Amino acid sequence: MISICLLLATIVAQATTVLPQGRWIIDKVVIEKNTDENIKTTEYNSATDVKSYISCPKEFVISAKNIVLRYPDGREETAEYTLEGDRLTILAPAAAQSYRYTLNDGVLTLTAAHSYLNNLPSGHTEQISEKWTIVLKK
Repeated sequence: MISICLLLATIVAQATTVLPQGRWIIDKVVIEKNTDENIKTTEYNSATDVKSYISCPKEFVISAKNIVLRYPDGREETAEYTLEGDRLTILAPAAAQSYRYTLNDGVLTLTAAHSYLNNLPSGHTEQISEKWTIVLKK
């Protein structure tokens, strides 16, 4: 009976877990880009727009159920999110985005891997893999 109560308490605790609410601003973004075995790491600070095939918001506004993503060009996207263990999934209209997240000393860190194809002028394509680390502060 005690183990069933503990299991139910764990399930309820996981179901009610939310990210710390409020406005989170990007402090820095580190992108490790792997193209045909060449690895390049680029760090962007809060004043610099991220140059990548994938758009990067400048800030995240988090409520109990939604995240508003605000982009440098003024665009805003509102999406629901889910948390499972250390995984944050943002259910954006275009596609779901999954991140590993950590919260330490008021710093929210999101880590994700993205892969895509790049069309070269020669007509060939190359596979590009990027590992993103997004550091956010209130």
